[in-house]
Amino acid sequence: MTSIDELWKLNFEFSGTEPDVTIVIPAYGHHEVTADCLIWLYKTILLNESTCEVLLMDDCSPEPYSEVFGQVQGLKMITNETNLGFLQTCNASLQHSLGKDIILLNNDTYPVGRWVDHLRNRKAKVSGSLVIGACLVGLDGLIQESGGIIFSDGSGWNFGRGWEIDDPRCTYAREVDYCSGAAILIDGEFARNKGLFDPEFTPAYYEDTDLCFEARRSGGSVWVEPRAIVIHREGVSHGTSTSSGIKRYQEINREKFKNKWVRELADQFPSGETFVLRARTRGDKKRILLIDEEIPRFDAQSGAFRIYSIMQIFRDLNYEVSFLPKNGRRAAPYTAWLEDIGVEVLGTIDQYWDYVVSMRDEIKAVWVSRPPVMDALSERLERDLHGVPVIFDMVDLHQLREIRQSQVLKSEDLVSESKILEDRCLLSADHVVAVSEEEAEFARQIGSKSVSVVSNVHHVSEIRTFAPRTMSALFVGSFKHTPNADGIIWFLDEVLQQILEVIPDFHLKIVGENPPEYLKSYESDHVEILGWVPDLDPLLYDSRVSVSPLRFGAGVKGKISQALSFGLPLVTTSIGAEGMSLRNGVDSMICDSSQDFAEGVIHLLTDDLLWHHLSANGQETAEIFYGQKYAREQISQLFEIIDRG
Repeated sequence: MTSIDELWKLNFEFSGTEPDVTIVIPAYGHHEVTADCLIWLYKTILLNESTCEVLLMDDCSPEPYSEVFGQVQGLKMITNETNLGFLQTCNASLQHSLGKDIILLNNDTYPVGRWVDHLRNRKAKVSGSLVIGACLVGLDGLIQESGGIIFSDGSGWNFGRGWEIDDPRCTYAREVDYCSGAAILIDGEFARNKGLFDPEFTPAYYEDTDLCFEARRSGGSVWVEPRAIVIHREGVSHGTSTSSGIKRYQEINREKFKNKWVRELADQFPSGETFVLRARTRGDKKRILLIDEEIPRFDAQSGAFRIYSIMQIFRDLNYEVSFLPKNGRRAAPYTAWLEDIGVEVLGTIDQYWDYVVSMRDEIKAVWVSRPPVMDALSERLERDLHGVPVIFDMVDLHQLREIRQSQVLKSEDLVSESKILEDRCLLSADHVVAVSEEEAEFARQIGSKSVSVVSNVHHVSEIRTFAPRTMSALFVGSFKHTPNADGIIWFLDEVLQQILEVIPDFHLKIVGENPPEYLKSYESDHVEILGWVPDLDPLLYDSRVSVSPLRFGAGVKGKISQALSFGLPLVTTSIGAEGMSLRNGVDSMICDSSQDFAEGVIHLLTDDLLWHHLSANGQETAEIFYGQKYAREQISQLFEIIDRG
């Protein structure tokens, strides 16, 4: 049984009158090939949420498609009266398409999974994107093209060709010079206004490249979406030889393309493998190499959310970003989320260090987080990237936290080793980033010459009334971090009972990964241990008070700035408030004794006027000191310092 015999099982009917996309399949002969494509396409349409119209354009095949494919339900089929060639057939499809956008799909392809949704989602996420290309993969499972490069002589390069499909150099979304017309989504309005392909490139070749250049001339952009995977049987339609048949137009049309885009090609990189890495993303953008212990799990740790937000700002400032995790783990789903915002996420340092060094000319700065990571890489950075500015991100002042821990717990001094390590990092870096002005001053006293402040970053959320809120408080903090475990035990032992004596129905919700076993003994009608929670928003909106009972620590506290950004009034200690520009009684309650802490919680649970006062002022503080705008200004100023040398 052939694939043609299976066509009667297909049904391409779609709901509504205006589908999300029209999938145009130009075809000339090769009925078995086209049947294979339709069968694969049908299976993917069942998986995709997008509504799809499928339009088969028969370019006057010797054996008309209508005689063979007429049995396919819901398939719209148009037959050209004369043979128009690939380009003109695609153009003719526009007058028959109903979709909001157009997808061109070669008949020698096998689309995979939710490829349509991925293409449409990329278009929705990137304002002004007009052409989105899929990642083309050969029958051998290796990449054929993950975005294309056009050099100054008009020649092209299929980036990633011959690499594994999961190669991290290809799996992140990027703006590119062009994408092959074998599988591309085109903005419907742009296509219909322009007329799709320039007839000058009839019958085929360079028409898709020209379209991408036209998209940019119209003020748009071209992207590759690596999650949209399409298998391509290369050479089925036109063969592989450029000396005969349709394929000979590849060289003919290259000259036409060069003549049309002389001015634009002057800004492209010279041809050759030397420039492939720099040309793999559109434009000669500088790159930030960010190195940390692990992929930031930004829904579990406040420090990780800060790093994730900083990478978003790098992208907003038009920098390319490469992330190198010291532990080498491309942890799911966090790697995919970073790649979705355009961050290149690499693997182990040993495996990818040569690749990093090969990017040296495009790296503006290396941003290294945490002392152990900085110390482990200092020799490599000096040897292989000498002259590239190194920014040491303290994250928080480890030695200060350990001094305070020793004092509170009356334990042995923990600081000697941390101090030696941290001081060495502070003195070896070209620039130091602190999370607060207090810690920045500490770094200056150690001897750091260039110190900047980049604190936590949050989006300020809409305030919701406290009316439906329960008489509950919320504690958030990872229990991998010693100050959190100590603080909540202090609250449970010293503060909770004082609150219950005044408010018997008080309820505390404890959120944080890896809660210790001994904490379970505190569970009761008044204490609920939730562990890690994937979405904190409902809890932040439902709770009446946030508590951060820290007795020692350093840096700025993500749990506090997050509560402020949600308009959730908080009670914390002087240690918790340190470096956060908080004002007692204005935007927070700062209480150090157990009695004062309990009274602060009680006041916020019972005093509506005070609740509103702290809620509004807390959000204002968050916007001023922890908003996206302020963080962007801080990072921009840091890069200005780097530029001045």
